[in-house]
Parts: sequence; structure tokens; C-alpha cells
Amino acid sequence: AYGQPTWPKLVAAAERLGRRRVTELDAEDTKTLAAIAKIVRAPKPNDATELFARIYADPDDDTPRVVLADLLQHQGVPRGEFIAMQLTRGKRPPSAAEKKLLQQWGPSWLGPLRPAFQMQDLVFERGFPSRGRYVGGSAGASTIDRVEWSTVTHLDVSAASEFEEGSTELFWAAPAQRLRHVVGVDVVRDLARLKAKALPMPWHT
Repeated sequence: AYGQPTWPKLVAAAERLGRRRVTELDAEDTKTLAAIAKIVRAPKPNDATELFARIYADPDDDTPRVVLADLLQHQGVPRGEFIAMQLTRGKRPPSAAEKKLLQQWGPSWLGPLRPAFQMQDLVFERGFPSRGRYVGGSAGASTIDRVEWSTVTHLDVSAASEFEEGSTELFWAAPAQRLRHVVGVDVVRDLARLKAKALPMPWHT
């Protein structure tokens, strides 16, 4: 989490600990060693592809996001600065610099999900898209198997977002199983199709 200079020190400390004979660990020791092991075993900070894959596999874990931000900043890639800004500001309002980066680069950072979203009301959290308005139809359907959906938790599928018949397939696609809050579901057509599936949805609301 503190950048590339810290990695050799963490590895050396872990190796020293590994050679020591410890007869008994309390709960706090176990927790500390597990945290060290998680950082040491993270991918080397020169492989952005692997870091992205780790983020999509476990979107709740900020460790690969921190490493990715550091790597991209070293490479001069604007998204590194953007991820770092969002990770560090917490719940504070975004700065003018963050807003400018999102306005300039947001569409390209959507990557393969770009056809599925309207750009208004698009929200990034911790450096990745998390909330937005779903276009639906054939454009949206072409993205339903993309792993990038795993960071999206809030989705507007209202009529204003051109939600069309057949787009409900997104809800059962594996990458979209982290959706937690969905608005705009048509109470006649869409709910009937959802009920016909007879499968539980992972939504909270």
C-alpha cells in the first residue's frame, strides 16, 4: 500500500518471520500475519492486467486497487491518479481535478461496458464504475458476459434508459451478480419476466 520501495522490506520481514519458531499465536498475531501474507502474495506491481483481474474477482478488496493506482501513476497513466484520489478522499466530495479526469477519461475507462451505459449520472467509486443508467436492448445485451460488470452495484433500468425486452438476461449473468440496488424495473412486463425465471435476485433494494 505504500508503493514499490516497501515491497522488498515486506518480503524480507515475512521471510524472517517464516524462519522463527513460534509456539503459540494469539488472535491478533494471526490477523497481522494474514494481512502481511495477503500483501506479499499480491501480484508484482508490473502487471496491470493481473491487477485488473484481481479487482474484478474481488471488488471489495482495495489492496489490488492501491497497487494498481501506484503502478499506473509510475507509468504516467491518468487513471492511476484518479484511483488514488477516490481511494483517499473517502466520503468527501470529489475535487475539481477528480471531476476533470472523470469528464475527460470516463467513457474510455468504461472499456467494453461503454455501449451499455448512458454517460449522464455515471458514477465511479474507488476508481471503477459503480452506478449508472443501463441502455439495454442489443447494445446492452452485447456486454452481459463481461467481467467488468462485477464493480457495478447500482443500476437504473428505467424506461428512460431504453430498457427493452430481453435485457433482463443481464440480471442472471455471472458478472452482474454484485448488483445490489436496481431501479426502473417495469412493474408489468419486467417483473413478469423476472418471476418466470423463478430465480433469486441478489438485490438489496
